[in-house]
Amino acid sequence: MAGGKRSLLRRILGLEKQQPDTAENPQAMDLWDRRRGKKYREFWTSVSQRYDDAVITTYGGPDDGMQEKSEWIGDYIIDSLKLKPDFKVLEIGCGIGRMGLFIAPRVAQYHGADISPNMLAHARQRMADQKNCFFHELHSSDLRDFADSFFDAVFAEAVLIHMARDDSFHYMKETFRVLKPGGRAYFQFYNILNPEGFNYFLRVLELNDHTGEHLVSRPRFHTAQEIRQYVERIGFQIDEELSRLDDVEQKNERHHNYVLNAVVTKPVA
Repeated sequence: MAGGKRSLLRRILGLEKQQPDTAENPQAMDLWDRRRGKKYREFWTSVSQRYDDAVITTYGGPDDGMQEKSEWIGDYIIDSLKLKPDFKVLEIGCGIGRMGLFIAPRVAQYHGADISPNMLAHARQRMADQKNCFFHELHSSDLRDFADSFFDAVFAEAVLIHMARDDSFHYMKETFRVLKPGGRAYFQFYNILNPEGFNYFLRVLELNDHTGEHLVSRPRFHTAQEIRQYVERIGFQIDEELSRLDDVEQKNERHHNYVLNAVVTKPVA
């Protein structure tokens, strides 16, 4: 397996800053295969049957030191959402609970939602000591199981990048609905106008066998203006200080340079 392809999984997840070298995990690219499923649920459930495989596909390597090496992202999300002890928080695409372990101790209720029952099972086990956690299996690309204006904060880290545009936009619309007025949200995307982001886009093409059948959860790439259009049309107000929505190079250095982050607020009527 070529060295470039062995390292691609780290880039797919957008977390290589804190990940180990996947060269020691040859099964990584075997998991990242379109034959795993044509729908989001099929793919993520297939790659998470074993805990070790779930870690590889959501982190890029074994879980040795995973939480410590992920702390910088957790801190950014905590700061962006301005969490308080009485908050109810929803994570869209909670996976194995990697971010949830940072968020749950700081709030009254942590709700982890995921489309894969296997991922949720791993998250429940990893977060069993946290008594304020609730887990929800999503059956479609929406949040229909949650009431209007229920949450104080909602976030999606390294999740919407793996969806088609219409699905990610719909999740953002649903986030607006389930947020309380004044509630905050955090969304992450990849910037195709950034040189590093475009090079990443070219590398992702290695996953395409050009038969017309694509890997359902391959990374998608956007522009800052596109993300601004999405959130503003939905009705969000952008927190310009904490967001990373510059056109090419990001002034806010809290994440990778090719990553776009929209930190937004639902206006109070």
